[in-house]
Amino acid sequence: MKITVSYFAQIRQKAGTESETVDLSDGVTALEAVKSIDHGNEFAGLLFDESGALRPVILFVINDVPAAPDQILNNGDHVQVFSPVAGG
Repeated sequence: MKITVSYFAQIRQKAGTESETVDLSDGVTALEAVKSIDHGNEFAGLLFDESGALRPVILFVINDVPAAPDQILNNGDHVQVFSPVAGG
């Protein structure tokens, strides 16, 4: 199946792209999809802690609806990955 993954804030900077299409097996979760994407150590370090667990500040939105990382994806889904944004 194919999904589109879009990145925001610092994650976009480390990914080096705004979005991409990813080919995955059926039954993959949003978390598994993101874990399968390799944009280097800095990208992974924003998403995952030293033990490989998803950082609690990372947010997933699937097809414009906030979603849990363990949500199973379907062909054509659009996954958006957000990290916190600070400003003043």
